Amino acid sequence: MYKFLEKNRTEARIFAFAFLAGLIFLALFFAAYQNRFWESDPAEYRMLGKNLLENGTYSLDSAPPYRPSISYPPLYPLFMIFASAGTFHPFWILLTQNILAALSAIILYKISFEFFRNRKLSLIASALFILEPGMLFFTNQLYPEALFTFLLLAGILGIVKYLDNWNFRHLALSAVSLALMTLTRPNGEYLSYIVFVFLAIYVLVKNITEFYKKILPLAGFAALFVLTLSPWLIRSQILYGAPVVSSTGNYSVVSRTIGSYIAWKKNIPMREASKESKQLFIQRGIRKEAIEEYDFYIDTKIPKEAAKIVFSDPVGFAQSQMRFLIPYFFGTGWSEIVKIFKGDDSKPPYFISNIGPSIFEQIKTASGKSGLAASFGGAALFGVIYILAIAGLWKGFSERKTFFFALLFVFVIAYFAVSTGELSYSRYRYPVNPLIFILAAEGGFILWNVFRSRRAHAPEQAS
Repeated sequence: MYKFLEKNRTEARIFAFAFLAGLIFLALFFAAYQNRFWESDPAEYRMLGKNLLENGTYSLDSAPPYRPSISYPPLYPLFMIFASAGTFHPFWILLTQNILAALSAIILYKISFEFFRNRKLSLIASALFILEPGMLFFTNQLYPEALFTFLLLAGILGIVKYLDNWNFRHLALSAVSLALMTLTRPNGEYLSYIVFVFLAIYVLVKNITEFYKKILPLAGFAALFVLTLSPWLIRSQILYGAPVVSSTGNYSVVSRTIGSYIAWKKNIPMREASKESKQLFIQRGIRKEAIEEYDFYIDTKIPKEAAKIVFSDPVGFAQSQMRFLIPYFFGTGWSEIVKIFKGDDSKPPYFISNIGPSIFEQIKTASGKSGLAASFGGAALFGVIYILAIAGLWKGFSERKTFFFALLFVFVIAYFAVSTGELSYSRYRYPVNPLIFILAAEGGFILWNVFRSRRAHAPEQAS
């Protein structure tokens, strides 16, 4: 053990620092937030886990007949069972999530080092991940973000190492990690397909003459990915007639994606637009229960009908969704943190009722002037981070050896920005913050070197 820690001294220090930061936040946060732990999604995750333990079925029903559910993938309820030894006590679940966050900080460090080969830069990126208040806040809630992000980063590390040394075992690690990530949270369902497209581009442009050497890695990645998913897909095929991961994505398309387009086009409240969207899909032949009881039913025709609506007005649809990018990228959850530590555990302001100028008034009403100041402070910090990240991304694209690393980062960040849509809250940016921090650290180094170079030349010019 001592030799292992001595060999991995930097990683051990990162883990200790990250875990300590998480524990301090948890100690301050736990009592203030304990009345809110089991609201909304966490309560449903707990119900799924309890039914698995007590009734041997994966169901959201609180009483017989315990209909099998399809809305939530199974990994986070299983994680809750494992982390709490079946007790579902929030403390043990959150403690385990802080361990995962600390491990994620190490993986982030390794990804950054593979990317830019700079240990100081990689340590700064890890520090941003560890200390950013929003990351600490969402790690210490009963949501799958910490587990999801750990698996996502593990998958990205495998790909980054594969790009560097062409060793298939790293690609195999990535395939399994991304498959488990897909089984953790509904909005990760299509990310692995995007990653597969990226890998296909990389393999096809790489200077390899033997065709089989181009195809075998892709085939192996796809096979391991599907094999890991197969038990859940087989269950879905047997119960619902379709090998799907979750029904939540389809429901979100109806109620939120198309709903937000209708709200924008007709200038009506989102609640009203969501109802209108549901009726529109039912009129188009979608099963009513697949919309109104999507936890237990699914209709695989929803994406096809949604695509018809989108392509009937692609420009208008794009405009309706672009308005969510600002709150997605600049929301931080900092006002919620301030509000909680003031002793107010009421409805959080990142579940805002309207995206628009009134957002500031909503935050101020929910968390006061201090919460609004915290929101502006967080947005300002991330504004600086994005400027630095753009510089880091430019550096990544400008060098041949890091071009594909940068392209992978763009694929992943763009996927979450586009797929989140109307749910443009800071919690949904949590998985890509580590990638943004890596790019920002590199951008900071670029600007620092420019500044230092100018200072070095200033005396020469003066003389």
